Amino acid sequence: MYWMNPGEILGQTGSCLLDLGRPDEAARIFAAARNALSPDETRTRAQFLSRAATAQMRAGDVDAGSATGHEVLSLVAGVRSARLDDNLALMLSEAGRYPSVGLAQELLECGQAVLKERAA
Repeated sequence: MYWMNPGEILGQTGSCLLDLGRPDEAARIFAAARNALSPDETRTRAQFLSRAATAQMRAGDVDAGSATGHEVLSLVAGVRSARLDDNLALMLSEAGRYPSVGLAQELLECGQAVLKERAA
């Protein structure tokens, strides 16, 4: 259980809240997880930040979610994880719900290119 630390616990809590349809609470918990995770935990950080971006967008803060999503995309190079790919796809699907928001569309375009590259 060496990997179970405060950042992991907060990230899992945020994920549960997001899955329960409570994106406002999830976004707050993910913000705490961001501060608790070590910068060295790139895969875990990317996973929870992708979930945070989804929560932010679902909570109505599309710009913050898009900014967080762009941060995620900068982390994922060289990180291989099927679960992370699933979280990225969910995040991009959420961004696709906001065609009139420029930042969300930028995220969607960049993210689709990243996913295509990861699949190759």
